[in-house]
Amino acid sequence: MISYDNQVKAELLGVNANDLAEQGAVSDTVAQQMASGVRDRLNATWGLSITGIAGPDGGSDTKPVGLVYLGIAGPNQQVESHRYLFGESRGRDLVRWFSLCTVLDLLRRKLLAARAD
Repeated sequence: MISYDNQVKAELLGVNANDLAEQGAVSDTVAQQMASGVRDRLNATWGLSITGIAGPDGGSDTKPVGLVYLGIAGPNQQVESHRYLFGESRGRDLVRWFSLCTVLDLLRRKLLAARAD
């Protein structure tokens, strides 16, 4: 699900509108809520999310281009997010590629850890 619009995040993924307004779409809290929303609404075991500023525009001093939060929601209501700065000089496509590869690697590691238990 691609949810660039905050209304889509709120209505389809259940992201809290107040959190979107106060913290912005690119935040730890929103990444976690998006991942939980994907997991819960699709009745899946795992949910992943990516929210960030891929560029080339849209960055600020506090949220520069290349800032990405990756969310992962697993079984038993486990939810976490990870903050990455992929760098503004890398370009939009590379930031998006790094984000995708990294969130899939996070899932891979979680699955391996669960299997080892």
